[in-house]
Amino acid sequence: MADYTPIMSPHAQCTPTSPPWLMVYSTASEFRDEGDRIVFRSDWMRAQRTIFMDGREHPPVATTFPLGHSVGRWEGSSLVIETTNFAEIIHNGIANSNQKRLAERFELSDDGTSMDYSFVMEDPAFLVGEVSWLNRFDYRPELTLENLECDREAAQRFFDEFR
Repeated sequence: MADYTPIMSPHAQCTPTSPPWLMVYSTASEFRDEGDRIVFRSDWMRAQRTIFMDGREHPPVATTFPLGHSVGRWEGSSLVIETTNFAEIIHNGIANSNQKRLAERFELSDDGTSMDYSFVMEDPAFLVGEVSWLNRFDYRPELTLENLECDREAAQRFFDEFR
């Protein structure tokens, strides 16, 4: 933490941060069911996350991905996701190791106007214990994905001011 500077943030590199931070960033997002997978897209740095729904296992721990490797299943009407195999990145001074594990749950409200999102995260390399969160998202069909490009030079200038 003592060596961290904001220029190390994925934001400064125009790279989306990993879940769960990606999921709670306040921007337009969508879930698209493609049968064997669910694709999550965010308007934040054009982030796209794939949740495999075909029963596959996670790859070997040495195989890492910036957004991790996500497998999901339905428990009734709740989407449950387990994500592992994170590449090392730093977000607001909190690093990911390849030991990070994230368990997420998405539950749509009965009337379809909101969705509860909860997670439990552990990373024995960087966290002393578990981190958990509960958040509610509102359904906003009038919001659309703008797919705006991130300007890396401008982002780095902005974050460099915080050194």
